[in-house]
Amino acid sequence: MRGAFGLGLVFLTAGAALAEPILPGIYDVAGTDLDGSSYTDVMELATDATGACTATYAGDGDNPMPGICLIDGDRLVIGSVMGGHLLGVLRQVGPGRLEGGWRIEGEAGQGHEVHTRRP
Repeated sequence: MRGAFGLGLVFLTAGAALAEPILPGIYDVAGTDLDGSSYTDVMELATDATGACTATYAGDGDNPMPGICLIDGDRLVIGSVMGGHLLGVLRQVGPGRLEGGWRIEGEAGQGHEVHTRRP
């Protein structure tokens, strides 16, 4: 029993080390808005040598929505101002795939998004 437990720990540690990090790039976005309607968008995730992280949604093309972000392990946190303060928290659910929710200050409900990184 002790031997099997030890092997299990080694396996779990190795699996965690092999997880792909959240990578900068272009992500296709499929979402559900506060009113339940669906939408699509494109987000550009960028980082620099200082660790600064930005997330910019294309929006309607004329009004991109820039924001700041934080990558913490398998989580991406995005903050922006769009008709109120916006906060989104996404979790990596597979290589190049993020999923999570968002809220806008002063608005009822919570939206949901799935981001898929382009190759």
